Amino acid sequence: MQTKVGDMVIRAVTQIFSEYQMPTDEINTDTLIYGERGGINSLALVRLIVDLEEIVEIELGVSITIADEKVLSMKHSPFATVSSLTQFVNELVNTKYI
Repeated sequence: MQTKVGDMVIRAVTQIFSEYQMPTDEINTDTLIYGERGGINSLALVRLIVDLEEIVEIELGVSITIADEKVLSMKHSPFATVSSLTQFVNELVNTKYI
């Protein structure tokens, strides 16, 4: 499941980076998404979250909410890198399957 979720995250990040005319040729698990050194602004982050929630629902049949009060209060943002976002989304998906 982790690999499938990772592929979804990379596709969603690639789409957003492309729309904001950012380089997409080297997106990988270490790619910075959001934060002090991240590549996108808050508006793009919202678009990424919505797009990723839709992709997960369509491809896995699971409805998840990526941004909520819990996420906003986390010490380490899951939106920092592709890897951290993948791990976070995978955890959300797994709680729906259990």
